[in-house]
Amino acid sequence: MPVAIVIDSSSSLPADLLARYDITVVPLLIHIAGREYRDGVDISVSEFYRQFGRTAKTPTTATPGPTRFLEAFQRRAAEGKEIVCLCLPSGFSSVHESAVQAAQAAPEIPVTVIDLPTAAGGAALIVLAAARAAERGATRDQISSLVERLGPKVRLCAMLDTLAFLRRSGHVRSLPALATSLLDIKPIFTVEKGVARPYANVRTKRRALERLLSSMNGDLSAAARGHAAVMHANAQADAEYLRAEVLRRHPSVEVIITEFTPVMGAHTGPGVLGIAYYAANGEEPAS
Repeated sequence: MPVAIVIDSSSSLPADLLARYDITVVPLLIHIAGREYRDGVDISVSEFYRQFGRTAKTPTTATPGPTRFLEAFQRRAAEGKEIVCLCLPSGFSSVHESAVQAAQAAPEIPVTVIDLPTAAGGAALIVLAAARAAERGATRDQISSLVERLGPKVRLCAMLDTLAFLRRSGHVRSLPALATSLLDIKPIFTVEKGVARPYANVRTKRRALERLLSSMNGDLSAAARGHAAVMHANAQADAEYLRAEVLRRHPSVEVIITEFTPVMGAHTGPGVLGIAYYAANGEEPAS
């Protein structure tokens, strides 16, 4: 039986790839100035950051209820498809729990729900590999196995332009946030096993971008092929620069650009830049 891929909107795959591989997206929810928006449906990334800059109150985010996932599962099952649902790490959100509850509510629908170990651009790469496998006719078990194998291989490094927005959302103390701002320090973090971890603090944006690029060397320099996602939050020009540099340094790597979802940007603010990547070993052909 053919397999459909269902995801939440945090993976931020570009619209052309969502359409190309017939991926169903369940949007996460954003609250701005008392109004609820569905991520990517009622509000675009650019409009989110325009509103973000105008409001004194930090936007908040919410998980779609199980009903939203159930509707997506029922719609794809009605097309005669089994489903693999790939979710934002449970350490970040209750999205995975919501999808599991939806699957349990409809045991007649063949669904596998997977808690991804990475997010944003890292999740985008795994989703893309899963969708390409589905297009080639892989079974639900084969796709699930592929996702489990890819998870530990995907690396993600991202730079925050400032800690001010994390401070506003209550995720860091004010003194460190102020210090990094005054010193022009760019914090870099990774996501491993579903948890965000500090990676480095780098002086100046230029050095931070170089650190992001150099993080790829060990994994990709000797690789015959690889896949990468450059992610950004309202920083298209910098993302284009990173993509060009990745291709220059690693010509065998496929590179896509993704916009950092507003649901995550609500906590980090604009200016986030990052690279997610993995070295291919022959089992995930590009198409």
